[in-house]
Amino acid sequence: METVIDTEFSLTDWLESTQATRDELDSYAVSALPVFEDRERDIEKAIASGHYCGKLLADAESYLTHEKAKSMFNALGDPRELNSKQVDLVVKDDTRAVQRLVDGLAVTNRSIQNRVFGLMNANRSRL
Repeated sequence: METVIDTEFSLTDWLESTQATRDELDSYAVSALPVFEDRERDIEKAIASGHYCGKLLADAESYLTHEKAKSMFNALGDPRELNSKQVDLVVKDDTRAVQRLVDGLAVTNRSIQNRVFGLMNANRSRL
């Protein structure tokens, strides 16, 4: 299956094209758990949402890797003599926005996974 990043979108294009989905997943991850009658349906939705969030997270991590590589090459090409610690700091600073995106998606992904386990455990306890 082809992901968004396989189509060679720029990070800006990817952010724009996935904004609504990311917002929806984020809202879903923090929404209230359903009552018993609706849990089965919500488990299916949680599994599908977790799958899609995982794919978005993988895309974001790929963009982060790309941005880190670009930043490192730029820092090493700088006329200043930078030691490895300074290069690491430059790379972290240059990629902090993408890192924040990755961290946010990771939190959403974990929340959805916790929801799946919570719903399944709640169902088991009612049996």
